[in-house]
Amino acid sequence: MTVTSSKVMTDSKKVSLRNLTRRQFNSALMASAAGLSFMPYGRVFAANTMNFVGWQGYDEPLIAADFLEKNDIVLERKYVDSNEAMITAAMSGGTGHLDVTTPYFGHAKIMIDAGLLDPLDMSKIPAFSEMMPFFSAWDDLVKDGTRYAVPFTWGTQPIMYRTDLVAAQDVPKTWHDLAKNPVFKGKLVMTAGVIAQCGVWSKPLLGHYPGSIMTHDQLKKVIDHLIWMKKNVARTYTDSYGEAVDILARGDATTLDIGWEPVQLWAADKGADISMVYPKGGTVAFMDTYGIVKDSPNNELAHAMINNGISIDGQVHLAKSLGQAVVNKAAVPHLSEQNRGLYRYKEMSEGDMEALADIAFFIPFPLQEPDGVHATHDDMLEEWDRFLKA
Repeated sequence: MTVTSSKVMTDSKKVSLRNLTRRQFNSALMASAAGLSFMPYGRVFAANTMNFVGWQGYDEPLIAADFLEKNDIVLERKYVDSNEAMITAAMSGGTGHLDVTTPYFGHAKIMIDAGLLDPLDMSKIPAFSEMMPFFSAWDDLVKDGTRYAVPFTWGTQPIMYRTDLVAAQDVPKTWHDLAKNPVFKGKLVMTAGVIAQCGVWSKPLLGHYPGSIMTHDQLKKVIDHLIWMKKNVARTYTDSYGEAVDILARGDATTLDIGWEPVQLWAADKGADISMVYPKGGTVAFMDTYGIVKDSPNNELAHAMINNGISIDGQVHLAKSLGQAVVNKAAVPHLSEQNRGLYRYKEMSEGDMEALADIAFFIPFPLQEPDGVHATHDDMLEEWDRFLKA
C-alpha cells in the first residue's frame, strides 16, 4: 500500500496504511540519513537499538509476540511514503545504520542489483520453510544463488463496487465496461499509481502485456485514455484508499477501478457492502518483502526479526491488524474465515504456480535505463504527472 508527497515521513507526519495508495512512484527524495528522524518503539533503556525503514504497519508483524521485549530491543521506526524513499534512505548513508526494510518486490530487485541489501543467511530464518511454494520459488529475490529478501505479504487489485448500488447486469466484465457503461459516469473512483493503471489498461488498449514495458507512443496512448476517463467518467481520482472507502461508504460513488482486498473489510467497518470482480484479462498483483539493509549493525537480530515477521505469529498479526494476505501456509488455519475468503491460499500452499493466472498477474518493473525503444520508469512518472495535472 502511499500519499502524494515523495518525502520520507517525519515522526509528526506518520500515515495510516489505510491512507496509502498501493504503489505511488514519485521522484526519489534527496535526504541524507542524518536528516532522518526515527520514532522509538519498545523499552527506553534497552540493550539493543534497531532501525526500521518502510511502510507504516509493515513493522507490526516483525515485532509480534513481544519480540522486542524478549530480545531487549528498542526499535527506531522511520515510515516512508514511497519505495523510492526506502532506496534513497539506504543510499544516503543508510548502509551501516539501518537494519530492516520493506520494499515492493520490483524495488527489492533494484536494491539487490545496487548492492543495498545484505545477503540473507536462510539458516537463521527457519520460518521460510513454512512459506507457500508460490512465494518461496520467487527467483527475483535471489542473485547468484543467494537470497536477499523474503516475501511477507501480497495481494491483487480487482474492480470493487457497492453491491446495493450497482445492478447485477451492470457489474463490469471488462475494463472497457468502466469506460462505456453510462451507469459509471460520475460514479467511478480512480486510484492507484502509474504502474498499476498502465498494467491493467495495456491489454485492453494495446493488446499486450506487460503494461510496465511500453514504447513512448504506447505509454502516451494509455495516459491519454486515463485522462479521458478522469475527465469524462470518474467522479474523482484519489491516491488514498482511505478516502476511496469513505467516498464509497457515503454512496457518492459506486465503483472503485483498482481496488485492494482489505478495502472490502474497511468498507464493511463503515457499513458498506463491497464486492470485487476480476475483469476479463485480469488485473495486477503485488508482493512486498523484508530485507536487511547493507552492513546492518544488527545483522543477527535483523535475521531474527524477519523470521518473526514471516512466522505464524507475525503473519496472523498481519492478517488481523491490516486484513492483508499472508505467505506462511502454517498461518492460514489461524486466520479468520473472512480473511481466508479473500485470498487463494489453498492453491498457493499446494504449489500451484498458476494460482492467480486467471485473475491477476505480476508485472516486471519498468526499465531504469533507456534502451532506445521503451519508456523508462522516469518516462512513466513524467507521463503520470500529466495525468495528475489534467
